[in-house]
Amino acid sequence: MTFRSVGLIMLLSCSTWTQNLRGPDQLLVQIQKDGAKTIVQQLTSGKGTAWDYTMDKISSGDRRWLSVAEALRSGTDAGNTQSTTEVTAIGV
Repeated sequence: MTFRSVGLIMLLSCSTWTQNLRGPDQLLVQIQKDGAKTIVQQLTSGKGTAWDYTMDKISSGDRRWLSVAEALRSGTDAGNTQSTTEVTAIGV
């Protein structure tokens, strides 16, 4: 198996993973199971579309998505912490 094949398999795995975590309740369960840092890494991998999707949902102000923001916060770095804080402020 080539390096390129491994990369493609990993990319498809991440895509499938993010497609399965569309709702806040599912995401909260996954954060509890795998930890915030791991979930933040998965959401921001690739083009970061899963992270963007999550931030958009948090900014809606839905109480469940705001809970996701709180749960993710411990796993974020400086840039992601700022994004999470900004969209949470928009949401409330």
